[in-house]
Amino acid sequence: MATMAPLTAHDSLKILIVDDDALDRRMVRRALKDGESSSLITEVDSCAAMMAMVQEDQFDCIFLDYQLADGTALALLEKLRAQNIDTPVIVLSGHGDEQIVRELMKAGAADYLPKDIATSSYINRSLRSTLRFYQSEMQAKHAVEALRLRDRAIASANNGIIICSVGPDFPIIYCNRAFERLTGYGDNEILGHSFRLLVGPESDQETVNEIARCLDQETECHQVLRNYRKDGSFFFNELTFSPVRDIEGRLSHYVVVCNDVTEQRRAEQENSRLLREVRDSMERERAFLRDVLSSATDGKLRLCHTRQELPTPMTEYGGYVSLQATSGIAEMRHIVRDTAITCGLPEERWQDLVTAVGEASMNAVVHGRGGFGRVYYKPGEMAQVWIEDKGTGIALMNLPRATLECGYTTAGTMGCGFSFILKTADRLWLLTGPTGTTLVIENDIAKPELPWLRE
Repeated sequence: MATMAPLTAHDSLKILIVDDDALDRRMVRRALKDGESSSLITEVDSCAAMMAMVQEDQFDCIFLDYQLADGTALALLEKLRAQNIDTPVIVLSGHGDEQIVRELMKAGAADYLPKDIATSSYINRSLRSTLRFYQSEMQAKHAVEALRLRDRAIASANNGIIICSVGPDFPIIYCNRAFERLTGYGDNEILGHSFRLLVGPESDQETVNEIARCLDQETECHQVLRNYRKDGSFFFNELTFSPVRDIEGRLSHYVVVCNDVTEQRRAEQENSRLLREVRDSMERERAFLRDVLSSATDGKLRLCHTRQELPTPMTEYGGYVSLQATSGIAEMRHIVRDTAITCGLPEERWQDLVTAVGEASMNAVVHGRGGFGRVYYKPGEMAQVWIEDKGTGIALMNLPRATLECGYTTAGTMGCGFSFILKTADRLWLLTGPTGTTLVIENDIAKPELPWLRE
């Protein structure tokens, strides 16, 4: 189908003149040369030549003689329309006949000019008028085609789509087939009603209120709401409300896209349930393991799940110590020794603490890829050491062997020194996970009695 971009008076036009009289062709050509627009003019003298030209090239307008040796303008117009060629055609004739004019205009001619009055100004005026009308007609045609295409796309969409007009409760004025299939309501049952028709006894009222608030504020809204079909069954409806405004910016409609996410919501709920079961199982396993480790170590080892379960830091001594492969361990041992002596720990007691801290610092470097330490104390009572790293932690299944079995080590565990730490420390708090490990060591001035001895 021939199409034409909008033209102005200064555009160059491609004109086809079809006439078997050379003098008449020259008359039209001269008239066009005198006009406001420059023209690229092509001339032919038969119906066959014209059809060949319009099939090979595109013209802005055709000046066509009514009667040619091999046919008439009426027959040519019918051929053009049959081939979806909509180039505007101005017909010229040596004699006027109202019946012929009516037939030509009905067949699609843009204008009709008697040759005896076809002056230069008359021809150019007809050309300008024809081009303006043609452009307006094409724009309207394209707009209608675009609307039809949009309507077909909306009607055939897999998602339900409704259009609500502005008014009390935003009544529905359109719904597509997918919406009817989704809800069970036909258009004759839903049109004129609010989307609240789908709201039921277990629909979340806060979500309904939030949608109403967005509509009142003329903003876009995206919510998932438990809705009900005509038969009473429920589904989870993912709703997207998009405001539509007129050329002056006033809200005119809302387009609402509906998507059934029931299966997705059920899968999410099932996954949440399974995750809760896994977490609960891990909590039970961790609690059992905490009791077992505490019992196996005579209450020394306290397995922690959160940082809140770690002891409260005391008075700091010596500041932050970075633990790296090439530095930090000796410094940490030295600070711990000074702190323990300041605190009043006897030699045997502070030597045990220094030994435990040395092993813990080495594990942080080797298995935790480095970390840091801090030393605290309570004068006259105890020394407290914190060692933290950002390694992969100790897996729950490896904790018993990693903490109790001498010589056991895997990547990400505390290594072979942990069982030795238990022998030289009074109390240990262990918090470990995929983001790192924190170990707190405490030694008192006097070695505490074992629980079973106190009993």
